[in-house]
Amino acid sequence: MYWTYSGTIEKSRRKRYTIQTPSFEGGTWATDQLSQVYERIEDFFLAQQRRARQSVMSRSRVDTGIMRSNVESLLSTSRDELVLEFGWWYGQPLWAIFQEFGTRTGIRPMHAVQQTFHEVILELRRVL
Repeated sequence: MYWTYSGTIEKSRRKRYTIQTPSFEGGTWATDQLSQVYERIEDFFLAQQRRARQSVMSRSRVDTGIMRSNVESLLSTSRDELVLEFGWWYGQPLWAIFQEFGTRTGIRPMHAVQQTFHEVILELRRVL
């Protein structure tokens, strides 16, 4: 039995897993499909990266602009792993950690990063 894939490979921007196999078009198609699945997951995480940063910024209750401007988000991708990080980097500004977790007396915890983390996890479960 001889099989030929005569269709076109759908637009796959990054083609992370696509392997061109001229002698076996089915292999090219299958690896391109895998690339497209990975791209949809990566696109989801890119959208969540932007949303998480905005969410943490909007939950910051210190309205000096310094605390909100120090919210960062980072998406690291490799062939097999996606890592999404967000929050205040390296304790900048200094008071962000006291606002996030609170103190024994005086400052109630705001849990901006924690609430955003749970929202991202719930959205990931909903999408998957």
